[in-house]
Amino acid sequence: MRESSASPDLLLVDLAGGAPPARAPQEAGLLVIASSGMRASEDLVRRFAATPAVGDTLRLGRQALRAASKSVLESQPVFRQSGGTHAIGVFDAAGALLACAEDIGRHNALDKAIGKCLLAGVETAGRGAALSGRVSLEMVGKCARAGIELISAVSAPTSLAIEAAERWGITLCAFVREARATVFTHARRVVG
Repeated sequence: MRESSASPDLLLVDLAGGAPPARAPQEAGLLVIASSGMRASEDLVRRFAATPAVGDTLRLGRQALRAASKSVLESQPVFRQSGGTHAIGVFDAAGALLACAEDIGRHNALDKAIGKCLLAGVETAGRGAALSGRVSLEMVGKCARAGIELISAVSAPTSLAIEAAERWGITLCAFVREARATVFTHARRVVG
């Protein structure tokens, strides 16, 4: 590993013996990700099938749900300048943000927010995640693995995201706005 001469923030890694030969994604058991989303492979089904349902400890009021969503949208300095990023925040039962991350990719923002929690020793199980964009199957899967019990989004979920949230016991809320929210699955967590 060595620093890049182009940027002190960039590390370069050289593999001993060169890179392994490329294999077709299906042979390697990998997922193919395109700009339009993930195409499922047999490995995707196996990976998600092994993920257990989340716990059932989180309860939050409608005001807390809206507060978390609003806090995430307000925590986007790059978006305010560019209009081209997503933000995701992990929040508690009061709607207070525990970690928030912004990235050009929704999936990256989710990974960063969960990673910030892990690095800070903040438990993600029993928490919620507020998304600035739409909800995909893969994002629900990542939340399930982190034990996140509620997903709140300002935009729409895919049909596969709804099915996955139902299967993993995750409360899935979308179109979360100032005066409304649509709860697609496990509504018991949104109280009051």
